[in-house]
Amino acid sequence: MRTILIIDDEAAIRKLLSVFLKKHDFNVITAENGLKGIAAFKAKHVDLVVTDIVMPEMEGIETIGVIRKYSPDTKIIAFTGGGSLPPETYLRIAGDIGASRVFAKPLNLNLLLDSIKELLQLS
Repeated sequence: MRTILIIDDEAAIRKLLSVFLKKHDFNVITAENGLKGIAAFKAKHVDLVVTDIVMPEMEGIETIGVIRKYSPDTKIIAFTGGGSLPPETYLRIAGDIGASRVFAKPLNLNLLLDSIKELLQLS
């Protein structure tokens, strides 16, 4: 069973993604910010990371950078609804520093699932 790490400061989004991905036979680990996400990533084997970009403590851009340095081959999906900058700006930066896929909120769960399966090379 593949393991996905979800990093998001909104508990409702973590819960929604966790329940959805568990229904599709993924093991799920969650963290509420980048610092806790990095700790979870280093503590457990993770096949793919799904991270919000705008979060307190450590934003997703920095989180992606740390994960890329630690594990260049790990697949990362980043998403955002924007913050002090428009969503497109955050998503472009996330892609530039190593996110495998980027999505604007609200997330389309079916597109997210399709991307996860594609990135993990699942049928």
